[in-house]
Amino acid sequence: MAQMNVSQFAKELGLPSALLLEQLQAAGVGKALAEDTVLTEHDKTQLLDYLRRVHGAKDTKNKITLTRRQTTEIKKADSTGKARTIQVEVKKKRVLVKRDAAGAEPPAPVAETAAPAAIDAEQTALRQEEARKQAELIARQPHLSIEALHGTYDHAFPLFERLSPLVLLFLGTR
Repeated sequence: MAQMNVSQFAKELGLPSALLLEQLQAAGVGKALAEDTVLTEHDKTQLLDYLRRVHGAKDTKNKITLTRRQTTEIKKADSTGKARTIQVEVKKKRVLVKRDAAGAEPPAPVAETAAPAAIDAEQTALRQEEARKQAELIARQPHLSIEALHGTYDHAFPLFERLSPLVLLFLGTR
C-alpha cells in the first residue's frame, strides 16, 4: 500500500488539510503538515476510532435491512378485447438481526419477578370469578333445542300465530 502524508490524505478525503490536522491532533496523533510526514495505518485507525467516539457510533450495527424490488408485466384483455399491459412491482423487505451470544441478558432477580406473579394471581382470580358468573347465567337460561322446537313453533314463538297460513305451510309447521 502506498504511503501518504497528511496533505495527500486530506485531498483523498476531500477535506481541508487544516481541518484534518486538527482532527488528527484531537485524536492524539502528533503529525505536522510537512510533506515528509507519513501517516501510518495505526494513525488512520486511531483517527477513525476518535471520530466514531465523538460522533456517537460506539458499536457496530446489529441489524441489516435487505430490500428487493421485482417488476413484472401482466397482459390482460379488457371487456372490449383490447389488450392492456399492467406493470406489477413487488417490494420485499427483510431485516436481519445479529445474534450476540455474549450479549445475552442475565435473568432478572427474584424480587422483581414476585410483583408480576401477584398481578397474575389477581387476574387469574378475577377471570375465574367471571367464568363462574357466566356459567351461572347460562344455567339460568331455558334450554331450547331444535328437536324440541320442531313442530311446536306456534307455542314457542307468538309471532308465528300472526303469520299467514301460506308462510306457515312453507315453513312446514302446519
